[in-house]
Amino acid sequence: MRFSFEGFLLDETTFELLRNGRPVPLEPQVFDVLVYLVRHRDRVVPKEELLDQVWGDRFVSESALTTRIKHVRRALGDDGRSQRFVRTVHGRGYRFTAAVTPAEAAEAAAAVTLAEDPVGDGGRPHVEDVPASRSVPHNLPAERTPLFGRAERIAALSALVARWRLVSLLGIGGAGKTRLACATGRLALDHFPDGVWFVDLVPASDEHTVETTIARAAGLALGAGDPRRQLARLVANRAALFVLDNCEHVRDEVAATVDHLLEHTARPHFLVTSREPLNVLDERRVHVEPLDSGAVSAPAVELFRSAAERFGAALHDRDLPVAQRICRDLDGLPLAIELAAAQLRVLHPAEVAERLDQRFELLQTRRPPGHDRHASLTSVLEGTWAMLDGGERELLGQLAAFPGPFDLIDVEQLCPELPAGVAARTLTQLIDRSLVVAASSDGGRLRLLETVRLFARRETDSHRHSARHAQWCLDRIGRSLHVHLFDFEVAEWCARHYDDVRAGVRHLLDDDRREEAALLLCGTGLVMHCDSGARAADVLPVIDELLERIDDPALTARLHLTGVFAGMATRAPELIAAHGAAAVRAARSCGDPSLLAVALVHHSWSVVFTDPGRAVEMTEEAGALAAQAEDVPAQNLAASYRAFHLAWMRRFDEAIEQAGAVIGDTPYRGGPRQEVFVAITGLVACQVVHRPALCAPWFDLLLSLPSRDEPMWANQVLGAAVLASCGDRAGAAALTDAVHTRLSQAGQDSLPDLLVPAAVLAHRVGDDERAARWVRAVRDSPRSTQSFQVTCAYRRIREVVGVSAEPPLATRTLEEIGAEARAWMRSAATD
Repeated sequence: MRFSFEGFLLDETTFELLRNGRPVPLEPQVFDVLVYLVRHRDRVVPKEELLDQVWGDRFVSESALTTRIKHVRRALGDDGRSQRFVRTVHGRGYRFTAAVTPAEAAEAAAAVTLAEDPVGDGGRPHVEDVPASRSVPHNLPAERTPLFGRAERIAALSALVARWRLVSLLGIGGAGKTRLACATGRLALDHFPDGVWFVDLVPASDEHTVETTIARAAGLALGAGDPRRQLARLVANRAALFVLDNCEHVRDEVAATVDHLLEHTARPHFLVTSREPLNVLDERRVHVEPLDSGAVSAPAVELFRSAAERFGAALHDRDLPVAQRICRDLDGLPLAIELAAAQLRVLHPAEVAERLDQRFELLQTRRPPGHDRHASLTSVLEGTWAMLDGGERELLGQLAAFPGPFDLIDVEQLCPELPAGVAARTLTQLIDRSLVVAASSDGGRLRLLETVRLFARRETDSHRHSARHAQWCLDRIGRSLHVHLFDFEVAEWCARHYDDVRAGVRHLLDDDRREEAALLLCGTGLVMHCDSGARAADVLPVIDELLERIDDPALTARLHLTGVFAGMATRAPELIAAHGAAAVRAARSCGDPSLLAVALVHHSWSVVFTDPGRAVEMTEEAGALAAQAEDVPAQNLAASYRAFHLAWMRRFDEAIEQAGAVIGDTPYRGGPRQEVFVAITGLVACQVVHRPALCAPWFDLLLSLPSRDEPMWANQVLGAAVLASCGDRAGAAALTDAVHTRLSQAGQDSLPDLLVPAAVLAHRVGDDERAARWVRAVRDSPRSTQSFQVTCAYRRIREVVGVSAEPPLATRTLEEIGAEARAWMRSAATD
């Protein structure tokens, strides 16, 4: 039966009360009282009769009925004084007094207010737009504190929930899913004229309580019978959004309920928050990202400051860099940030930052009853940990040995005992639970949030996992001197997995496996040589630590060679000389001709600046030793650097002939090894100004080793000179700017090196006066060019354009001249 009165529609079949087409929330017994009064509106209904009809055989006091009558009046906009709908007859009972229209009129009204939207968007029902001025019912919790850094995401989600019928917000506990869902629901109110209903599923324990909790939150009354079918019937034609919060502990039950509702209804939409997806066919998954903590003004830092103020702790501007570090170390997780801010009542921000290694003991606070799930980081993660099976826990513990990003191939290599497909399947399950996330800065790779990583290491055998991880690094790099010094594939792997290598070295040192630690570090030699400086600076003190603990002369020599490479990357001539000389001494004492040959070559790097003739002799001695050992790669390495030393002596024709001999005599497939690549680099540097057409074919190769993501910065400078000499103004300007940015981010100086491609481009466009001025700035710079290839290119352009008579550094700084040169290159690109 349906009854209509003064804008209300009371529907017994769907157990709902509508006001102007919108549902009015009613508890089941309140609904039953109203229905009974309306059905018997022709008389006064005694209190005893109402008690019998609504509560049956259960004993309740008369005050229970009085409370339900009060709620009926409130739902109708009535009260005990006006009694417009329900009149109290003292001593007798109650009577419904409003005029009720026939059922046909109620059905007509329902047809108007519950008309379905047309179906569009590939068969998915979409929700009508409702003017913002119309009041939409909802029970969303009030926003009691500011929400930082989510405005764009909220706007996008609001549009998404209007388009898709099921959207799941996924993330670990404390990521801010509930706040985001509520804010989305609030913004989406105008899309859902029949209301936005927040459903807290924490109390739910099975599928029936899921359904009754949904119904109760939306003010729907479920009677006897199948609750799922009743719920589907009640919401079938409602353009409403149901925000189902905290679904993970009843995920299967929620999935079954939502799947049934999507199958048997047309209009309701669902926004779910959970630590893992429902896996329903038409689920649209959205992972909740951590807050941005990339600057002192970032949202994560704003949240930290706001939370500190709530706790009565002042955060001064001078503390913001430390606050940013705290937020970054806490992965931008809102809960962790707020818990950290709470510690400012007793700790200075710097003290909080220093204690984050003990974050699980530090980050906890008291919460009101019923809110203890988020009282600490530990309680949040323990809840997620309890959801994992043994295989998932074991793999997560092993993944926690990765200090940075990884991919599926890494995981499969690290865990070879897993049957085919198991690693991928288990990894997918961990991704679904938001324990493994995308490494946004490294496409296609994955990572653990640091908080998750530390928790997994605490809960598993971290030493065993670290030992396996270190052995994996050793297996990938190997022990061969030639592989470490000449193989770009290994160098590329080291560049991509540098954090892994560093963690492996530290674990081996802590276990006193010093020789293995030294071998692992030596495997990074070639990537150190190609580094922009940041990693190399990190490696140098570890080299010193290992040298104090290693007795083997061969291993000592190899460590010193790694020191030469790192010294080159950090632009430390004294380190290059010291490590080079020590490498030669250690190599002579161990009697390995190949090792001595390589050591002589690398020591010649520092000797050439003061005694180029002696440097050439050292490469000749190295070549003879390599020939004695039948070591072709070492022979070619010696010949390649002999070419560079000849160029340093301005014997360019001989240098070109020497480099050409190495390249011509050594075929290679898919890319040269280091000893040939050096010759190619020398050949290009010697001819970049005079014969650019011969250099152009080598351009891609120059920027591809050790990897396209991280080419050697000096070769980027040389590549910019090649583009400039070939007339590619835009390309030369862009590559020059890229090198400047890369070195600046690494804390390294890009001058005077970047003046070389600028001078080459000025010459190419016919402005030799400008080119000569920049050449003079390079010559007069207190800092020399930092690589053989750039120095060689500088000397070649100087041969052609000369140097200006007036010293530009007399009136301007090198930095000002460098900025002017880059700006001119950009402007020349548009001429």
